Amino acid sequence: MEFGPIFRAMTRNRARFLLIVAEVALTLAIVANCVTLILEAREAMTRPSGFDEANLIRVTSTAFADGLRDSNALAQLTRADVAALRAIPGVKAASNTMFFPFMGGGMSFGPHPAGAPDREVASQFYLADPALLDTLGVRLVQGRNLTQAELDSNPPEADVAQAHGVVVISQALARQLYPNGDALGKDIELPEGQGRSTIVGIFDRFFNPFNGGNGTLDERVVL
Repeated sequence: MEFGPIFRAMTRNRARFLLIVAEVALTLAIVANCVTLILEAREAMTRPSGFDEANLIRVTSTAFADGLRDSNALAQLTRADVAALRAIPGVKAASNTMFFPFMGGGMSFGPHPAGAPDREVASQFYLADPALLDTLGVRLVQGRNLTQAELDSNPPEADVAQAHGVVVISQALARQLYPNGDALGKDIELPEGQGRSTIVGIFDRFFNPFNGGNGTLDERVVL
């Protein structure tokens, strides 16, 4: 193939040549950007969640009568519903929580090691019963789970930060709060003396949906 005539034609039609080069460059930039977006989306979709995703089912209910909107009646009905779900053959565990995996939102706060307010770590807070870890299939790696007696001992007016005096947290949060690996049995506090709880258990990987699109909370979770 003779390249000489091609190059001479290019020198005589520089504007057309520059337009072709610009088109090729723009096309390559678009393709490269698309590939990057695809790889980022694939990484997010294939990220291990720590949950037994294949066996999870979410059930929601909505109060349809005025009597069911009473907090005590609703709480009693919710306990009955959860008990009914647990009684279904083949159901391993059932739990009730105001947040659930992959919902894309949640409640966050900033716990810090007791006596070290300058080491605050942004984390997600889950209101849940002791069955949540078993329901999600999350593995407890240190310590113990919460107990129903601890939750039942809370006064009805208890603040979220003072909910049960003990917490279980994710390994990701434990490493940040206590880098030496001795988080179990230690206390965490909230800013301005809003609450203090003892870490009684540490659980494994836990996907945090409340990332704000930039992974700021990572897998830092408190139950």
